[in-house]
Amino acid sequence: MEARTGIRRSPPLAPIVGRPRRRDGGHPRVHVARRRPIADTASLHGDRDDSRRRCLRVDHQLGLDEPGERSRVSSLAHGSCTFVVAERPTEGDLEAIASRYLLHPLNIEDLTTPFERARIDRRDEYDFIVLHFPVLMARPDRLARAELHLVLGRQFLIVVHDGELRRIVALFEELRLSESARDTMMASPARLAYEIVSRLAASASAPIARVSEGTERIQRRLFSDEADDLIRDIVDVRREIIDLRRMVRPSARVVDEMAERGLAATPEMAAYWDDASDQMHELVDDVDRVADQLEALSVSRDQLTSTRSTRQMRVLTIMSTVMLPLAVISGVYGMNVRGLPGADTDWGLPAALIGMGSVVTAMVGILRWRRWL
Repeated sequence: MEARTGIRRSPPLAPIVGRPRRRDGGHPRVHVARRRPIADTASLHGDRDDSRRRCLRVDHQLGLDEPGERSRVSSLAHGSCTFVVAERPTEGDLEAIASRYLLHPLNIEDLTTPFERARIDRRDEYDFIVLHFPVLMARPDRLARAELHLVLGRQFLIVVHDGELRRIVALFEELRLSESARDTMMASPARLAYEIVSRLAASASAPIARVSEGTERIQRRLFSDEADDLIRDIVDVRREIIDLRRMVRPSARVVDEMAERGLAATPEMAAYWDDASDQMHELVDDVDRVADQLEALSVSRDQLTSTRSTRQMRVLTIMSTVMLPLAVISGVYGMNVRGLPGADTDWGLPAALIGMGSVVTAMVGILRWRRWL
């Protein structure tokens, strides 16, 4: 069946949204430059066709607003399934979506609120789902949390995101260009939702692998001369692990709940959602494994630092012990009192030096005999 793109705009419904601003709180016609995810391999090597290169989002990189005739919302229909993707939607986009699909005002408000917790809200006609996935940002080079909103109905799936989840854009293009892909992935909204969750879970392995590489670098440097400078690296990796846990653990619980009940939990989708649940829990296990590895490296670093400090203190203590008798002798002869042996003779200084050397030799011998040295 031939795909249909675009959605019909309805009259503005101001009471539904309730405030004239975008998701980020700014003016709907002024776009503020946002962080940009690392580009995919195809875009870096120019493997895309000319038409796709001409549609590159300039505003996502330079902070310029898109032309007024271009919509932030794209839709694709196949059979009884409609796929709607809203990337950083404006107020008008949300009004049109709310009017056409009869979304609850509270869910519309959730779409305009950043950093919602991962959860699933069930309505009579749809399920409202919030998931979090880790993404790698190109500038600055760090991990970030990408928030995904899914509105899963019986005949539609609405996806709202902020532009960091490029797998969704690639999936939409794949469905638009391939009828066989539409026949497979758009058999139902639940099947399409599974495809999105599965692909995003697969892409989340790259940020986790990056953190794992950080622990491996720490391990290589642990027994080198740079071990004392590892505390900063350990703190950075630990912060990233904490961020990863905040993303994947709640999202894994939400996927489990989607597999158990709701519009996604149909008998024909049971095997698919079991697979998605396994993918999410595998991410959780990977993060826990990296966390355990970092904890072991941190303990090893603390023990190594403690051992080196103990060794240094041992050397200083031995030196102080050996020098203590010499300090006593020099202190006594430095009091300038009468009656000190050899104080007024020519042989007094050589005798004092010989005596001090003998004391040092005796102290070293005692320490070696006690195996303290």
